[in-house]
Order: sequence, then structure tokens, then C-alpha cells
Amino acid sequence: MSHDKLKIGDCVVYSTKGICRITDVEEKVFDRDKRNYFVLVPIFDEMSTYYIPQDYDSESIRRSQKARRLICANMSKPQIRFNG
Repeated sequence: MSHDKLKIGDCVVYSTKGICRITDVEEKVFDRDKRNYFVLVPIFDEMSTYYIPQDYDSESIRRSQKARRLICANMSKPQIRFNG
């Protein structure tokens, strides 16, 4: 899959980590190698962050239209809380 069509805000399925949202694209240096990385945050574990190279050509990350409709769209809606 070509990652050039992915953008901030997209929901993707990342290998065994599940459904994640692309929250940013950052330039990082890992092992003296400077590259642009997608910043992925799992929707069910917002304390975790994964950095995936933008130019990494792999099937380990794929767009999930169903996830976007069912889960990610609901994340932006305000939560109703009841006290009592």
C-alpha cells in the first residue's frame, strides 16, 4: 500500500496493534537515520504511540473505512455524562 494518501486524522489498522488514528507526521532520527514518521495512537490505548516511517512500503498499515465510520467518527462526538 502506498502511504502517500494517508493523512492526519485517518484511522488505520496497524498490524497486531489494532485500530489507530494518525495524529501527526513528525521528522525523527532513529539510529542516525532521519525520516518522516506517521504518529499512530491506538484508539483503545491512548497512552501508547507508534512511529511508522512514511516511506515504509508494507502491508502492516492499512486504511480502515469501516473503523473510521464506526469508531473514529464517534471519538470526535461529545460524550454525555450523567451524575447521580
